[in-house]
Amino acid sequence: MDEPYSHLDQITARKLRKDVVKLWAKTKMTVIFVTHDLHEAVYLADRVYVLGGRLATIRHIENIDIMRPREYDGDEVFKVYKKLANML
Repeated sequence: MDEPYSHLDQITARKLRKDVVKLWAKTKMTVIFVTHDLHEAVYLADRVYVLGGRLATIRHIENIDIMRPREYDGDEVFKVYKKLANML
């Protein structure tokens, strides 16, 4: 999915993120999710690939070891977000 929530209001986007998590929990299918929203990436992902440079090379890979279900505004999500944001 390529930035599927970028044009939605915050309330609708949060609901749809939860729906994706519920769907994933049922199917366990692999989802590749492209986003510029680092917070969203940490909330949804098991692994975040940070891309950079002109050829979009992988600059960093972060395994997200936060138990599910996760809280979008939870301390654990914010801690990983802050780590990645400081790295950038």
